[in-house]
Amino acid sequence: MKKSLLLLGSVMLVASCQQPATQDQVVAYGNSITQEELKDHLFTYASDEFEGRDTGKDGEKKATEYLKKEYEALGIAPVQEGNYFQTIPLNMIKSPKVSITINGTDFKYYEHFISQTSAPSAILDASEVVYVGYGINDEKHSDYTDIDVKGKIVVA
Repeated sequence: MKKSLLLLGSVMLVASCQQPATQDQVVAYGNSITQEELKDHLFTYASDEFEGRDTGKDGEKKATEYLKKEYEALGIAPVQEGNYFQTIPLNMIKSPKVSITINGTDFKYYEHFISQTSAPSAILDASEVVYVGYGINDEKHSDYTDIDVKGKIVVA
């Protein structure tokens, strides 16, 4: 127990010796940033080299590596145990091609409607369309109350 208290006291003493940046230090660092430096970084980061920085693509990986190298060059330490990056799972879902024709009238995707599905493309032939308002279905309110949607096209 005494060793634990001694260790805890030592850690608290060391932590209390570290001073946060003063206002003058913050201002001095802020004043050290030049317009030309910002322009160089912006033009580099927005360049074709990073291929648009699309999430999950090679360009995004190149862009994050660029930022990491810049942090290292500035002496900015990673926050998480020696790692600048946090692992976050990514699921890529592509929208299927969807077209709607009703009584010979074609409707345009994104202009007249959107489809919220990840199902593969298919031809759906239904003679009955059911409107369900906003499609809310929770414990306080349901737009589906007393509506049979089985085998029908549901429009929300």
